[in-house]
Amino acid sequence: MSRKPILIAFLTFALVCSLSAAFQVKIVEASGTIYIKADGSVDPPTANITNVDNATYYLTDNINASITVKRDNIVIDGAGHTLQGTGTWDSKGMDLSDRSNVTIKNMEIKAFDYGIWLNQSSNNIIQGNNITNNTWAGIELRVSSSNTISGNNIKDNSCAGIIQRSSNNNTISGNNIADNYYYGICLFSSSLNNNIVGNTFTDNGLYVITSYGNTVVENTVNGKPIVYLEDVSNYTVDDAGQVVLVNCDNILVEKLDIYTTCFGVILVGTKNSGIVSNNITAKKFAGTILYDSVSNNITANYLDGIELHGSLNNIVSENNIPNNTWAGIFLDESSHNTIAGNNVANNERGIWLYYHSHNNTVMGNNIGNNGGGIFLQLSTNNIIVGNNIPNNSDGLTIYDSRYNFVYHNNFINNTRHVRILTSDCSNFWNNVVEGNYWDTYAGVDLDHDGIGDRHHIIDVNNTDNYPLMGMFSSFNTSLGYYVNVISNSTIEYFQFFEFSSIIRMGVSNMTGNQTYGFCRICIPHALMSEPCNITVDGAEPYYVNYTLYDDGENRWIYFSYRHPTLEIIIVPEFPSLLILPLFMIATLLAVIVYRRKHTG
Repeated sequence: MSRKPILIAFLTFALVCSLSAAFQVKIVEASGTIYIKADGSVDPPTANITNVDNATYYLTDNINASITVKRDNIVIDGAGHTLQGTGTWDSKGMDLSDRSNVTIKNMEIKAFDYGIWLNQSSNNIIQGNNITNNTWAGIELRVSSSNTISGNNIKDNSCAGIIQRSSNNNTISGNNIADNYYYGICLFSSSLNNNIVGNTFTDNGLYVITSYGNTVVENTVNGKPIVYLEDVSNYTVDDAGQVVLVNCDNILVEKLDIYTTCFGVILVGTKNSGIVSNNITAKKFAGTILYDSVSNNITANYLDGIELHGSLNNIVSENNIPNNTWAGIFLDESSHNTIAGNNVANNERGIWLYYHSHNNTVMGNNIGNNGGGIFLQLSTNNIIVGNNIPNNSDGLTIYDSRYNFVYHNNFINNTRHVRILTSDCSNFWNNVVEGNYWDTYAGVDLDHDGIGDRHHIIDVNNTDNYPLMGMFSSFNTSLGYYVNVISNSTIEYFQFFEFSSIIRMGVSNMTGNQTYGFCRICIPHALMSEPCNITVDGAEPYYVNYTLYDDGENRWIYFSYRHPTLEIIIVPEFPSLLILPLFMIATLLAVIVYRRKHTG
């Protein structure tokens, strides 16, 4: 037998074994930790780090491991090399716990949970590094003071570029902070007296919670300045890239065009402020966040989402809030707020009241085409009234939430109108007079009052006792009083004439084969004196009940009519001396309008 095949087989086996051994060594190195020990030595000594003068350490090649520093008063120079991890939970690329006077520079640090970790550390310098693609934060400081973070490129980290928890007197300056998923820089847990100076933010911004006395100057978000106000009253903000209000009163933020990954406008402990007519688009997260904030008025913004945390007595109104992957409007431990007149569409959840968000009013919103329209979770005594809730997967979801009032809402074409996730969740589905409109309700109205003759049962603990036979609409008048209308017709227009107290409405049939329509109308006494007279296209209605109900402040009238398009006039009975002058005025106005139309 020839020795050559045996020799070849042996050499092949030896080569495979050596490659396997080398591969195993690589895995150990990649998953291990390199230590710069208190005596200055490097462990393991084979690591790609050289100690030049017992005070300066250079990386001689890329390293696939973490580095834990146990020595003070040293410089670690990456010399352009990369320190790379595997994204392991709680892994730290450069661990400077309990360290002082350590400089980290000229290094790329990526793919750890935390790129650089400072815990109870002081007087360290992080300078000229690329810190990217870490699964939590590029740099995190915990109970660390008097550190300097300057001239770094900090981007594409999955949560934040820089996080400071209970860390004071640090300087963060001249950094390029871009495309971090939630926050560029986050200060919270009483991080005090820090200097945030001359940083460039791109598609992320500054987030501040319970942190005071910080200096924030000469920073930009997407080319526009960050406006940071603390303990300031009567201040107007414009031309900003981001607005941060801390413990302020009477601030007006208006007519801004803001685009940010994180938050466009942030309120912390802020009262009686206005956020008006802004165009705020958030790429990934919320446009506006309120935290421990009181009595703000947020109106007419174009937002990608609003969050209120621990916030009281705020008004969020007339915003257009589409296409959020979390929620259009989110309340967390926030009470006595009013959410009114918003258009909340195409979100995962439209409006979410979460965890002890009590006594809020959600009123007159259009909440459509969301995964869930309204979500109540561990929240009680809220009022959900007068909302249009169409085309959602679930119109209203209730999880462990009780004693909420839900009435005058229109539930239309939802996959499920109401989804109740926990048993024994009793809520109120009417205001003792009227409930909600359900397009799936199959009851009849034989007594002609606009209310179904049998109850609408949701589950064993929840029943709408007064389901509406038509959709609910509410119309504001020039005197500030609302006229509520329940009708199975399309209401084309509604007008109230203050000088004469006349109501004029146009209605049309909802479908081509609809023969009869009705209106159940609630008119405040302050708008119209009794008695009154109703005409439909100048004639008596098919059926009318002028004394349907009266609660002392409002009266309810029911009337029905034949379709199609009709004009309804409701006129109070005037003293005879006033009828002729009012008729002459009305005729004159009609002539003027006619001439303008035909001479224009």
